[in-house]
This record gives sequence, C-alpha cells and structure tokens, in this order.
Amino acid sequence: MEHSPIVIKSHDSLDKALIALAAIYNLTCLFVAIFWLFTNRFADYKSKLGMIPTIEVNENVTYAIFMAGLLGGAFYCLRAIYSRLADAYTPIDKQAEVDDVNGGKKIVKVKEEVSPSDVFNIKAWIFWYIFRPIQGGVLALIILALADSKLITLETENFKDADLTNFFVLIGVGFLCGLGSHEVMLKIQELIQVLFAKSNSKFKSSEERARENKGVT
Repeated sequence: MEHSPIVIKSHDSLDKALIALAAIYNLTCLFVAIFWLFTNRFADYKSKLGMIPTIEVNENVTYAIFMAGLLGGAFYCLRAIYSRLADAYTPIDKQAEVDDVNGGKKIVKVKEEVSPSDVFNIKAWIFWYIFRPIQGGVLALIILALADSKLITLETENFKDADLTNFFVLIGVGFLCGLGSHEVMLKIQELIQVLFAKSNSKFKSSEERARENKGVT
C-alpha cells in the first residue's frame, strides 16, 4: 500500500499578517500595562478610576529591576546565538566504513556537510530572540511585586527580603530573573497551583442542592 507524500504547507500571507497582528497587539498590551502599573505615568487617568488615592511608584526601583531583567535576558540570547552559530559552522566528524587497500574494511572519519540554516533557523526563532529579554524584564518586575507582597520569599541563609532595598541587590535579582526566566516561570507556576488549587469538595448540581435545602433524601 502506497502512502501519499506529506505536503508541507508554509504560512500564507494571511497567516503571517495574523501572527504579526497578534504579536504587536500583545506587546502593546504588555508595555501599556508596565507603564500603568510600575511607573507614575497616566496618573490623571488612575485618579479618575475611583476614590483610591494614587500610589506613588518608586521608578528608580522599577526601571532598575526591569533593565536588569532585560540585561539578563539579552545576555542569555547572545550566549544562545553564539552557541548555535558555533554548532552551525563547526564541521561534524562522522565515522564511515570504507574499503581498505587490502580488500578489507576500515573505519575513517569524514566531514559531514550540514547546512548552517538547518542548524540555526533564525527565521523560526527570531520572535523568541526579540521577546526573551522583554520577558526577563517583566518577570523581574513581577518577582519584585510578589516578594514585596510576601507571596514568595527570596530569603536564604545570607540573604533576606529586606536586602531588596539595596540598589545592587535589585540589579542582581533582576539579572537572575532575566537569565533564568524558565526557572522563574516554574516558580510562579508553583505559586499558582498553591493559590488556585482545586477544591476537594464535590460540585453539586442545582437539583442536589434543592433537595438538601428541602430536607429531601
């Protein structure tokens, strides 16, 4: 039985436009939210939302930790680019069996030709390289907010949450958030599972609740 060849379909113009629209829209939401929450911009609009007084944000802190997260994310991306380029342009030794002059076989090393674009497909990863530093900056801000609200603790034997008032400590924490964004996301995921864990109580239908209220068994 013959199998029909697999047809690989690339994104058409509409797909690419929708991808670009989704990326631009979400990046816009991200930056507007950052400026709204972590800076003193839009103060007039904030004061009109309700009777709650506007909270003054220490922008020296928020800008510093965001830029530190940005630095950590950019450093990670540069290391990744260097590593991928090294893999793409470093010849790969591969063992092959060839005929010997004496009629036997012998194993020799040959250079395997690999297309650099196959090893480092920048077209597929370009958005990741653009977004990764921004992700680091955002996570650094969120970690600062979570630590200040005591939802998470950064305390170790030689480090206390109170040390976050030190400027260089903020830079260090922000850089680590940007460099280790994956681990930070896992930590936040653990917090989500704890805070929003499913209730053990069984969901009851409206009929069952009505029976209980009427005392019907």
